[in-house]
Amino acid sequence: MRFEPISVSLLPNYEPDDFRFIKRLLVKPEDWRIGPTSKKLESWFEGYFPGFKAVSFLSGRVALKAVLKSLGVGKGDEVVVPAFSCVVVPVAVKSLGAKPVYADINEDSNNLTLSSIKKVVTKRTKSVVVQHTFGFPAEVEKIVAWCHQRQILVVEDCAHGIGIKVGDQWLGSFGDGAIFSFGRDKAVSSVFGGLGLVKNKWGRNLVSCQQKMNLPTNFFIFKQLFYPLYFRASLDVYNFFNLGKLMIWLGQWAGLLSMAVFAGEKKGQTARILEKRMPEALAQIAFYQLSKIDRFNQARVDAVEFYGSALKSLPIRLPLFKAGNQTLPLLRFTIKVPDPQLLYEFSKKRNVVLNNWYYPCLAPSGVVNEKVAFDPIQTPRAQTSSLQVVNLPTHPRLRRADLEKVVRVIKDFYA
Repeated sequence: MRFEPISVSLLPNYEPDDFRFIKRLLVKPEDWRIGPTSKKLESWFEGYFPGFKAVSFLSGRVALKAVLKSLGVGKGDEVVVPAFSCVVVPVAVKSLGAKPVYADINEDSNNLTLSSIKKVVTKRTKSVVVQHTFGFPAEVEKIVAWCHQRQILVVEDCAHGIGIKVGDQWLGSFGDGAIFSFGRDKAVSSVFGGLGLVKNKWGRNLVSCQQKMNLPTNFFIFKQLFYPLYFRASLDVYNFFNLGKLMIWLGQWAGLLSMAVFAGEKKGQTARILEKRMPEALAQIAFYQLSKIDRFNQARVDAVEFYGSALKSLPIRLPLFKAGNQTLPLLRFTIKVPDPQLLYEFSKKRNVVLNNWYYPCLAPSGVVNEKVAFDPIQTPRAQTSSLQVVNLPTHPRLRRADLEKVVRVIKDFYA
């Protein structure tokens, strides 16, 4: 009997060889902090993005703060951000003394648009953060052209995908800078980790941001190495009298499992513990997973194509999942339904754990909107999307039988 659920975000990328790799790292604490791999990681990205400087950090949100700072964003500036996103984005802006200004989204793409940006830009706008939500490209070419005419800098938020193209150009290469995330449920994962890109003329600024940071403690690194191993053990007994669920709760309660978003960040505060350089151990995991990125992306493409074909006859709203004739490796296949909670409860009883990312529209739950100057009433399309969204898994650990079961559960729900 299978006790592990089919899920969207429970260790989506980790395969047996990754666990063996992490176990080898775990017994070599002398290699946890300092080593050559962060430079290899940066060189890998610079190979894909000629003319850009790549710098690694402990998280994508810290990379975003560093990129914005290196571009000159500071006190009194305004930065346009999407209203359908994670709170760590406006917190990064706020931590620089700048003001996050929220633009609404297109409900088909879940991305902000040029028209929505135009409505909120002022004379104080210094930069726009263009998020490619779930890996679907925003209309970044139009946005960059319009912004550059007005001396507004553009940062691409590529946290949801690595190795995605629009035509012949990689997402991340259109703007003045970009960020990537290696978080626990991203395209590749080292539990925590991120990378910033800026055009070479700002490269020294970005390097300077990194050099002012320390490395995390050995205990912090240990927790990130421990996380996938403990989670793996929990998933093996997840539905065995709820033992796995209890293990995860106990791990979080005891502080052994790091949360993706810290309590202070929900109140608009910077997570100082993350303002660090990327240590050797986490860089090794991220670099190891990058060696699989083409296969990972193809697995996501296959999942997206399967869902797109199998679900098209149902009374649900399917996401955009093609750029021209090219199917995209979406991080999540996001359908929209009138009452997501009913579908969550129905699928969970059948051992399929779906996800409501982003709900609320400035996620996660518990964000104090006033602390990050956010009013969801001002962005009604983002608000509507957040009330309808259901994420289906596309990760590389899924078997064909898993995809078929997800579809079967949804069809049974609408039968």
